[in-house]
Amino acid sequence: MTRASEFLKAAPALRLMAGTLSSNSGRRLVWPDHELRTQELLEYAKYFGYGDDYLGTAEWVRYFAESLTSTKSVRALELEFEELGKCFQSEFEKGDSSRGILYKVVRTAFLASLSSPEKRERVLVTLPMFEEAVANSKNTEPILQSFIRYKNDTKMRYYGMCLYYLFNSEGIFDVATRIIYAMGLVALEQEIPANLSELKWWKLKQRLLDLKIPAEVIYEGWVDGRIRNAIAHSRFSYDDETKKMRFQDVQTRYQPAYDESFTIFEFSKLAIKLDNPFHLILNLLYIIRIMDLIFTPDVKDVGKKSIFKKWEKAGLERIFE
Repeated sequence: MTRASEFLKAAPALRLMAGTLSSNSGRRLVWPDHELRTQELLEYAKYFGYGDDYLGTAEWVRYFAESLTSTKSVRALELEFEELGKCFQSEFEKGDSSRGILYKVVRTAFLASLSSPEKRERVLVTLPMFEEAVANSKNTEPILQSFIRYKNDTKMRYYGMCLYYLFNSEGIFDVATRIIYAMGLVALEQEIPANLSELKWWKLKQRLLDLKIPAEVIYEGWVDGRIRNAIAHSRFSYDDETKKMRFQDVQTRYQPAYDESFTIFEFSKLAIKLDNPFHLILNLLYIIRIMDLIFTPDVKDVGKKSIFKKWEKAGLERIFE
């Protein structure tokens, strides 16, 4: 089964084989609302086009936006959409094996949990979590805006990154791990616990492992919460000579004392790894929406802004790279 076929099977609102479409080899009719679809697709092209990370993906989305009035065969469009999927995967992984594993883990849980109408209905329980994470992500924008003036000042950039890391770890990453766990449970036809939002992170990590989901790659930027604790309790300091930030966390009943120093480059890698799980989930949702706009006869809320929009100035966090 091709990637395109898997995506088509998983999309919540997709009805490719119904209505005006009769087979993969048939010709697609131009949608009556193609202007609104084009408008929304161009917004996604703009989103993926911020910065340098997803320029190829942005070009593919722009191509589909410009092709909505074409009557190409459905099969031809599927093959082209498959190339969009490959392009996004390549641009996300960036040749990094760890990111490659994360992509496979999240994508598998994501698509498997949407593989039937019954599962899609159960996945709706995660919607408040998505909304919470997106709402919380907006709280990081003032931090990014405040520190943008210091992009040539390593020390101030570092402090800004620490605040960003703390907000991300508590309000975005934490929620992303719960979404992945919930999707994994739905995919395996298991019940989502009522206390999901209350589970401690180490219990959640163990439950992911119990599902045979390699949690280590999901929690790679979390570092067992030690850096989060150091920042939250103000046990971190910058050394002007070494240009490193030192993070200290106290010994507990379960963990030894922690004392590590990182350059801004080393720390930025951890911060990016912490951001990756939700970043990937969100972008996969966008890609499914893009596919819906291309292939589906009836699409809900065409041309309206998605509730999953991160912020208007996507990519602003790159000032810390």
